[in-house]
Amino acid sequence: VVYSVLGFIDKNKDPIFQDFKRLLYNSQHTILKEMWPEGAQAVTEVTKRPKSTGTRFKESMIALVNNLKTKNPFYVRCIKPNEIKSPVSINDERVSHQVAYLGLIENVRVRRAGFANRQPYDRFVGRYKLICPSTWPSFPGSHRQATATILDHTKLSYDTELGKTKIFIKSPQTLTELERRRANAIPKVVIILQKYTKGFLVRNRIRKTKAKETIIAFYRRYKLRAFIQSIVEMFRNVREMSDLGKSLEWPIPPQVLTQFISYLQVIHGRWRASIILRRIPIEDRPEVQLKCVACEVLEQRRPDWGLQRKWFGNYLAMPEENRRTGLFQTSLSHLQRSHDFERVLFSCEVMKVNKRGRVQHRAILISDNHLFKLDPNKGYQRKKSPIPFQDIQGFGISPQKDQGFIVHLRGGSDIICYMLCPNQEDRVSELCAVLFQICRRKCGNTLRVNVTNPLPFSVSGKYKQLFCQEDKVPRPLIKKNGGNGFILFWPVSAY
Repeated sequence: VVYSVLGFIDKNKDPIFQDFKRLLYNSQHTILKEMWPEGAQAVTEVTKRPKSTGTRFKESMIALVNNLKTKNPFYVRCIKPNEIKSPVSINDERVSHQVAYLGLIENVRVRRAGFANRQPYDRFVGRYKLICPSTWPSFPGSHRQATATILDHTKLSYDTELGKTKIFIKSPQTLTELERRRANAIPKVVIILQKYTKGFLVRNRIRKTKAKETIIAFYRRYKLRAFIQSIVEMFRNVREMSDLGKSLEWPIPPQVLTQFISYLQVIHGRWRASIILRRIPIEDRPEVQLKCVACEVLEQRRPDWGLQRKWFGNYLAMPEENRRTGLFQTSLSHLQRSHDFERVLFSCEVMKVNKRGRVQHRAILISDNHLFKLDPNKGYQRKKSPIPFQDIQGFGISPQKDQGFIVHLRGGSDIICYMLCPNQEDRVSELCAVLFQICRRKCGNTLRVNVTNPLPFSVSGKYKQLFCQEDKVPRPLIKKNGGNGFILFWPVSAY
């Protein structure tokens, strides 16, 4: 142990009174005055006498005793195992001598003769209440009653005594038995605590999850309500708009409203169409419906498909189109009686290419149940059997302005024609729309429309092609293209 002697004398000498310091400070001798600078303080500033060494020692001892009274004393006997300061060596003789000298044997003997363990009731109940079902987790009575209940349950009351504030246990075996039972009960208690803790955590997590779901649900309702309100505000004055809201740009909907907004767009489109159709006379609506079909089939595939002109359909019944209208009406009446159809959807004169490659003057007529091929040179008599719509599998036209077309039939005998249009009109698109509409209504299938150049076709089981091109020719002309098919030359200035 190292001790410091600095200030040792100053701490253990009596202080000089202030009056004596003031006397020496007021001396005429310069050295004495410098030795006692504390004497410069006035009488009114320092009036208390300093504590003496004995007084300070007495106060220190009183404070030490008061501090010790607040503690619980435990006496620790230190036993030195050997004289060589080794942690692995024990000198039995040396240890026995120290145990006997310290009086430990007599202490243990006296302790065992009385009660080996004594504990306050509150500490005993807090430690061993879990081994008795009546006291776990709480007991309604006092700690002394809880202690008696625990001892009765464990049948160890014969080896204990209950005092006023403590329990006295005589043999260490009783304490060992209590500790054993406590050790056996701890896992069960831990499981219960884990169960309740996990239950609390899960309930807390579920409560937070439900709170989050509630917040999200209210927020989604708010967003959906705000979006619907924005749609309502956008279309509030749509009736006064010239295009009935066609130019309005629909906002991007939330994912949950994607299908709903698509339904709204369809509803708005149908409402707008109904408003527009109210302005169209009833007799013109079938023509508008046909033009809508043509737009659906040919838009962006054929640049000019006759949108701006009026579609009449039965052109052979028009005197300005056909000088032999009477012969056509007579033949039409005969066809209606023999084939039982109500009306003519389309009729026009064409130039047809037969399977031998010869061009023949013919007329086609489309009723509400058949396609007829007529011969204008013989009073519009029917050529061969009418073609039912179930046998029509496709329709082909070129993306150019020519009036060539191909009707694909079941069996491989396709019809290759080009129309004769006195007024230089585009009527092949009208024919395409009529066939597409009647096939969808009668057969329930969608007619395959091929818009390309060259056009493939089949004659007598052989696959060939029809090339359509503009050329400086006075009138439409079809020529053979070797064994590959035909070439349709169309006048450059025809349309």
